[in-house]
Amino acid sequence: MKRLTAHIIAIGSELLHGGRIDSNSVGIAEVLAQSGIEVKQKVAVGDHELDICTAVLSSATQADVIVTTGGLGSTLDDCTREAVAAACGRTLVMRTQALRMVQAHLKTRNRALTPVMTRQAFMPSRAFILENPVGTAPGFSLKVGKAQLFVLPGVPREALAMAQVHIPLYFAKKSRKERRGLWSHSLNTVGISETEVQGHVMPLVKRYPSMQFSFLASTSGVKVTVSCWRVQELSKSDSKNIRPFPGGEGAVRNIRAALAPWLYSEGEERMEEVVGKLLASRSLTIAVAESCTGGLVAHRLTEVPGSSIYVDRGIVSYSNRAKQQLLGVRSLTL
Repeated sequence: MKRLTAHIIAIGSELLHGGRIDSNSVGIAEVLAQSGIEVKQKVAVGDHELDICTAVLSSATQADVIVTTGGLGSTLDDCTREAVAAACGRTLVMRTQALRMVQAHLKTRNRALTPVMTRQAFMPSRAFILENPVGTAPGFSLKVGKAQLFVLPGVPREALAMAQVHIPLYFAKKSRKERRGLWSHSLNTVGISETEVQGHVMPLVKRYPSMQFSFLASTSGVKVTVSCWRVQELSKSDSKNIRPFPGGEGAVRNIRAALAPWLYSEGEERMEEVVGKLLASRSLTIAVAESCTGGLVAHRLTEVPGSSIYVDRGIVSYSNRAKQQLLGVRSLTL
């Protein structure tokens, strides 16, 4: 079974001018991975019809799947539909079904359809309409050469909601007996640098050549993620479970052993959750005195549900006077 590849095209001049961060691509890449599709490239282009058309045509020669976000609104700079129509050699047509979707969403917000908003119902001829469950503008899907193109709005919650519905549904229909999925497992470390982590894990990288190893450093520490693509036969009872290929769990065990002195959690468990579990299991409480962090430590601790069991209080003693009066810090120390 050939591994499908994808390109993501983020559309919007504000993405190039620094006015907005592209948060859509992260969620869409995850949806694609869960559908067994490997993202090979992500590009950002401005709101210019020729640039969008060029990006789509270029991706169509390299990828099996293309996902675009942005440019489906009703303002003058929303030109994605025109660019895609040009790339496919099709004309834009008013789609009655799409217009009804726009009207239905406006009705829920007690807003009337204006002539400008009808632009959102225009799509390339013969394109498949993608319903927008949380916004006004529908998306659409069609073939560009041999690539399947999904055109989604740029509003983050709309783009992600539509990707989560329409992309898996399309590929589930294409292959009902098996799918290729991405299995991955993450291990979280603290108190060790990214370079040092890599040094401890490098022998395992050579030992497991079929697996991908990634290292992500952040203020919380270094996350090591091990992943592998694999094919799994689907059944009604096990349609969402991607298990590691033979050796995957062994790789995780070896990484766990190599990083044991610095390992504090696995998966998505955060540091504050681990601290909370330790405190609760030992019937301990915690009080926090902060200065430059301005309450950040207390905030992270109390973000965990049930933290009132072990979080007693917090003080932000920012000024030297507060440190002396509230915490008894000596002036010599300050």
